[in-house]
Amino acid sequence: MLPLLLEHDPHIYFLTHQHSRKVAHVVARPDVGLTIDSDSHCYLAIAGRAFASRDVELIGRLWHPTYRAWFPAGQGDGEATVLRVVVDRVDYWEPPRSRVTRIVEAARAIVTRRPVETPMKTLDGL
Repeated sequence: MLPLLLEHDPHIYFLTHQHSRKVAHVVARPDVGLTIDSDSHCYLAIAGRAFASRDVELIGRLWHPTYRAWFPAGQGDGEATVLRVVVDRVDYWEPPRSRVTRIVEAARAIVTRRPVETPMKTLDGL
């Protein structure tokens, strides 16, 4: 699913269908985990709570015309539902961007027989 973000808003949003299993799951158990692998090779593990909403104003703020592929009636589609994730914790890893650095670390790991360490960082209590 495509994570949607709003400026100056700490939550992560997803548009989905009201009758999807995802909505039923978060209603039953709102604690969720998200994993995101970005194009910049930063890896995120997010823990939080999810809530389903049919808020028309929020759907409008998140809406993009290309979403009609999933919601043919547009942003007023009766199935359009927002999953809002309130983020509690983010763990992230960001390996070195330099190809030379990655090659040197791989060679060192082979020679020393110790795996490359990519330290995890945590943002907690968000």
